[in-house]
Amino acid sequence: MRIISLSIDGRYKGLADQTFDFSKSVHGSVIAFIGLNGSGKSQLLELIAEIFALLERIQRSDFKVKTRLPDTIKNLSLSYEIDDKEMNIELYNFNKSIGCSVNNQDYMFFCKNRAKYDGTIKYDGSYVYGGSDPLVLPDYIVGYASGLHENLQRPFLKNMMQYHDVEKVKARREKELLNYSEDSEFDFEHINEINKKYAKNHKGIFSFNQQTKEFTENSTLLSKMIYLDYDNSGILLFCLILLEQKEVEKILAVLNGLYPINADLKYDVTKLQFHSDAFEDLKRLIKASGHHVHNGKEFLKNADSYIRYTEQSFYSEDEFFENEYLERFPKEMINFMFSNPYQVPKLRDMNYRDPSRLFERLFRTQLLGLSKWRISNWSSLREDNFIGTVKKPLKTALPLSLASCTFQGKYGEVVGYDDLSDGEIQFATILAGIRIFSHDNRNVLFLLDEPETHLNPAWRTYYNEYLGRAIVSSKNTQILMTTHSPFMISSLRKEQVYTFEKRENNIEMTPSESETFGTSFDVLIKRYFGLKSSISQTAVTKIKEYLRDDSVDGKEKAIEWINKNLGDSVEKVYLLSKLRVSSKTEER
Repeated sequence: MRIISLSIDGRYKGLADQTFDFSKSVHGSVIAFIGLNGSGKSQLLELIAEIFALLERIQRSDFKVKTRLPDTIKNLSLSYEIDDKEMNIELYNFNKSIGCSVNNQDYMFFCKNRAKYDGTIKYDGSYVYGGSDPLVLPDYIVGYASGLHENLQRPFLKNMMQYHDVEKVKARREKELLNYSEDSEFDFEHINEINKKYAKNHKGIFSFNQQTKEFTENSTLLSKMIYLDYDNSGILLFCLILLEQKEVEKILAVLNGLYPINADLKYDVTKLQFHSDAFEDLKRLIKASGHHVHNGKEFLKNADSYIRYTEQSFYSEDEFFENEYLERFPKEMINFMFSNPYQVPKLRDMNYRDPSRLFERLFRTQLLGLSKWRISNWSSLREDNFIGTVKKPLKTALPLSLASCTFQGKYGEVVGYDDLSDGEIQFATILAGIRIFSHDNRNVLFLLDEPETHLNPAWRTYYNEYLGRAIVSSKNTQILMTTHSPFMISSLRKEQVYTFEKRENNIEMTPSESETFGTSFDVLIKRYFGLKSSISQTAVTKIKEYLRDDSVDGKEKAIEWINKNLGDSVEKVYLLSKLRVSSKTEER
């Protein structure tokens, strides 16, 4: 996965009428955007995320595209390489909707006619047409931002909203069928009418065969757009349990190889009503923990009535037990003690030893609580041309959340998730995310906005090295990140570094002309971050006050003050040398 270039005809915030060319970035998986605050680095990440989110909505038959591109944008061109194929995408406004071409093929025409030519529905809800879909997207686009002004999350929230809307439609149908079955005698014709109505109004979600009367509910995949934040970083680290401990110790060596040893997942079944997939996932988790065996003893005391009921029901004994358990314990903790020889193998088997599969199960259950989020302009996320600010509330009441998690380091030290520092959580989230989502050599694009803000200088110095340890395949993984860290830049080749500068009406991006790899931090600070000195401006101002007196006596006082008050620096050595030479010259 490699982005080659992005061109914009028109304006997106500060980006206007320009091409961002990354074709020369052939070293490594990381590309760094640097520049002063407000120079447009984050806006480029936003635009890339908006494009991929829109492409997913166009491609998926169960997602919707409702509006045009923002009026300020005439055309967007994106080129990237994936699985040894080059994708050349054009997005533009066409009449009252959005036009899209893929490698010079009208992709919107493809989308409209694929069902007509081939009604075969794939597992993700999209249709097969002409043998293969010409649009190949990354398996995941993963976003992270450390700042408070998190505009990067907006395109991710748009597709989270789409996923939630699909699940809401499915739940509405389930509820309608349930209400009908409770109020009326069983009537296949009426049920068929309900199914036909939903298949007609939601073609990407359901299908109905008029001849056979066969109704199909398509599986709904989680969106490819994954945004990492406080609510899901904990479950991301929980998913590390599917990897071998030695591998986790290698990836998180900077954190002393933290490895989960126990965890408590809190669930609320009342928020999962009519969501059968999430309900099944929850039952799998409970089974993997063995927790139902412990709590189940209480209601199994009434074993006679339990057995009689299962004999009269449509459920198998196991199915009835699981459903009855969740009815009896609708709000509970699922306890995992990973020293238990049963739990880890069970979790690995049910997720095919794939940590991203486990994360998806947990995360999509969390998303079912999305309608409870209090966001003033929530409905704006359904508009494709919306580019305003929407903030997702954190620590909300979710259908599933990590209540606690305990980790053990390689030296035996034990620490809880809530006791980790901001820097530890930030670093662990990024490293775990890279390893988990790039599992099995998947194609992944990471968009990271200042992901090292909470890290100490020593960790920043090793940042690129640890990113490399977490990446499964450098060919299939690309990381675009903004940074203000000279420590990070010193570990990258100049072809991996792009400088942003704000002009009068535009933002200019230029590749680094001088080598950055191995360049000293003070040189990088002065060259790329607008500093004339490697000491604080407060100290510089004070020094200038003592240098105003150009007399011999004044210079002696300056020498005395500098020796007494300034710490070690190149600037101190230079000033003292210059003052002493000047003082001796004047004495002569």
